[in-house]
Amino acid sequence: MTNYNLEESELLKWQLLLTFIFIGTLFVSLTITYNEILKMEDKDPLYNEDVELAILKINRFIALVISLGFLLINVRDKNLKEFYNQGNLKDADKQIVAGIFTVISTIIVLGTAATGSTENPED
Repeated sequence: MTNYNLEESELLKWQLLLTFIFIGTLFVSLTITYNEILKMEDKDPLYNEDVELAILKINRFIALVISLGFLLINVRDKNLKEFYNQGNLKDADKQIVAGIFTVISTIIVLGTAATGSTENPED
């Protein structure tokens, strides 16, 4: 196995870990959405308003950390490709740009959570 393959393999392991954490945030988001449905149907919610907002903020902060992690992995991947003369650098650049947009969008979403809004505004 070459040094390139070893380093690329390490990046893929980090991507795998971040993907599992992302799936966890999706499950948490599902519970928050289900909580909103319960409130709209005048049923007992899973979480009260304060707990729901705290979970939402933490979940969105984790999403920001995940998006930053993927961006850093993409930058490192491009650097590896340049160093070892591997792969298409244009594709690596596109992944970095997509990662930047993802980080920006998660910052915006985290900002809305920080202002105290939940998944669905109440009427």
